[in-house]
Amino acid sequence: AGFGAARRLRALGTEGAKGVLLGLGTVDKPPLDTRLYSTVDLANGLRVLLVSDPDAEQCAAALDVHVGYFSDPEGLPGLAHFCEHMLFLGSKQFPQENSLDAYMTSSTGFSNAFTDSEDTCFFFSCSAEALSGALERFS
Repeated sequence: AGFGAARRLRALGTEGAKGVLLGLGTVDKPPLDTRLYSTVDLANGLRVLLVSDPDAEQCAAALDVHVGYFSDPEGLPGLAHFCEHMLFLGSKQFPQENSLDAYMTSSTGFSNAFTDSEDTCFFFSCSAEALSGALERFS
């Protein structure tokens, strides 16, 4: 576990000439929680919460977009949910349909998403060895 995720974010090109990685913050937590937390604010406005749990058996990531079905335009009900599904169809870097799911399955992991009234959340879990590749596909 550890805070290797911050290094992985940098390896994926989120820091560099543009200085995207702006700094680490701290998170309040209950006294009995032994995990380590930190936040990273990216220049594109995204806030990343990093959690280090040495006892965890797998790595995980989630992305919440503050757009849900309440944001569907009139005349296009279901658009937010449709867009949720479109994200699993591939990307420019990984054009194979369902490549994220195939990678997760081969890495003892899974991926899923849900659309709620005001949010759409995408998430996955995988082995520590597969985290870098999973983040590449997830991004």
